[in-house]
Amino acid sequence: MLGNHDWSFMDHYYKIHVNDSGKDDFWCKEYFDEYYPRYKKYAQNGNLNCQAVYLPELIYAGFDTGNDKFDKEQYEFLLQLTKKGLPIIVFCHTPFYCKTLHQPMVEVWGEATAESQVINGKRNPMDEYTEKFYKLMLKPESNVVAVVAGHIHQEHDDLIEDKLPQYVADGAYKGIARLYTVKGE
Repeated sequence: MLGNHDWSFMDHYYKIHVNDSGKDDFWCKEYFDEYYPRYKKYAQNGNLNCQAVYLPELIYAGFDTGNDKFDKEQYEFLLQLTKKGLPIIVFCHTPFYCKTLHQPMVEVWGEATAESQVINGKRNPMDEYTEKFYKLMLKPESNVVAVVAGHIHQEHDDLIEDKLPQYVADGAYKGIARLYTVKGE
């Protein structure tokens, strides 16, 4: 899945942009608008925002969370996937907050940055559709069986809300890759 470094480069990533709500943002819309469309040729149906790979027993669902949140289209896409009745593995760029993830992030990023690097961290609260997406994944009857994420440049496995497995991959720029083996129950 694409992430923030795929559509923002070098000093462009750190330019302050005032977003639609009037808040400073650490990504610049003009660069996003320039670079992001270049990746559409690699996406199913040209949609980078949300896509799925359907297997006979499983669905891989990918969501671009390079801006650290989920939008309405992504929530509705996951909602439709859950109605298919198959187990779903969610792939997204930004991981969700987990209790054991905080300290390793502080060690790498420092206290001020750590909680802004995950969805639902103290410095990165969920907006409406991110919260809906989150709650849909964690419903007792949910068929989302795991989340695979990255963004924080360190490997970490944990449970979201002590329920849903989350696997965070390390940074590929380090020459590190992770192989996942998916097995039935």
